[in-house]
Amino acid sequence: MEKKTKLLDNEWVQLLREARKVGLTVDEVRHFLKSSEKSSESPPMVRSHSIKPF
Repeated sequence: MEKKTKLLDNEWVQLLREARKVGLTVDEVRHFLKSSEKSSESPPMVRSHSIKPF
């Protein structure tokens, strides 16, 4: 059987390590990602004001 190597995105690895460090479970992270996926399908937020730099 041929061995396959997968490359991992270092930012995702760090993010998941941080989640584990603060005590989040795999299921909690999975739930968050799935709920974020659903909310990204909703219409974009409209700001009630504009930000004027300087």
